[in-house]
Amino acid sequence: MMKLETITIGQQGNANPLELRLFHFEGHKSDQSAFIQANVHGAEIQGNAVIYHILVTLKANPDIVRGNITLLPQANPLAAITKMGTWTLGRFNSVTGDNWNRLYKDIFANQSLDQFAKKDFDKEQFKAYLEKAIDQKLFALKEYGENENAFLNLHLQKIAARADYVLDLHTGPIACDYLYVAEYLTEKSKDLNFPHHLIIPNEFGMAMDEASFMPWVHLKKALENSGKTYDIPFESYTLELGSEEVINTKLALKQAAKIMHYLLKREIISENPLEEHLILETPKACLLSDYKTYYAPKGGLVEYHAKPGQEVKKGEILFSILSFEDPERLLEEHKAKKDCLIINHTTSGNIRKGMELYQVMENYQ
Repeated sequence: MMKLETITIGQQGNANPLELRLFHFEGHKSDQSAFIQANVHGAEIQGNAVIYHILVTLKANPDIVRGNITLLPQANPLAAITKMGTWTLGRFNSVTGDNWNRLYKDIFANQSLDQFAKKDFDKEQFKAYLEKAIDQKLFALKEYGENENAFLNLHLQKIAARADYVLDLHTGPIACDYLYVAEYLTEKSKDLNFPHHLIIPNEFGMAMDEASFMPWVHLKKALENSGKTYDIPFESYTLELGSEEVINTKLALKQAAKIMHYLLKREIISENPLEEHLILETPKACLLSDYKTYYAPKGGLVEYHAKPGQEVKKGEILFSILSFEDPERLLEEHKAKKDCLIINHTTSGNIRKGMELYQVMENYQ
């Protein structure tokens, strides 16, 4: 059975509320739970189409739900309505300039978790402790007024704290599908069947996936310092679902099938009704240190010759820049410095010197 929950996280200047709408599916045959959110960045809307397919599938097949699933489309209503002409500018708070996905908190940073190292506990007790810690930070906001950045992001962290599996749905600019994977999840992440994996350190970088797994990383360190071994029973990922400012419901059906397959593997659902749309893939992966950015060597008009998902050899043309600064050098070609796999490129063909152009994987396997 589906339950709808509404949380008010802000108010516009005309007094209309900014609200989150959460769709809860509750099963009673498993203690496993998942939280899936989309569209924290205003222009990154494809995840909403993926959630649509999951939502419709679960509504039509309520008996397959074993654990608990919470779906949150349009997780940042303020970002979604921040427009400049036809373009959505909601990657950053337009007032403060802060990146909405770099505002989460490392809840247990510089805090002792020795109490868990000294006694027996289960994961639900730790999750309750984490949620209480987030509540304390939310309460602390009230004294001088609720900072809109912190208020939204702490609420999202609180929802995520109740889950065992957190999937944060994003997109690139012009991009292929790829996945951010914590080192400790390198093997488990293969159940998501994404074609490209960026392996990140088990460290805090202020994004949702990192904010969600860091409490468990801190717990593991505390237990190991007491001589105990501990396998983290928690997973969180950032899923990049193609390009921003567009939705593609046919592609979203294939992406939703992968997520449903993952939920099946984690025993949160008993079967995957989208199985016929599932594409099993062996990922190509690289370390974050091998994820390189090409910056514009000059201002001008850029043509992107390599497409996301394409493998490019060293010396092959990546992009060319048209500039009228020098009549003898109007069009310059620029080549790949190493063998690489294209992950994304920026959306605009009108660039200044120093702008990001391409992000690529090198030394991938």
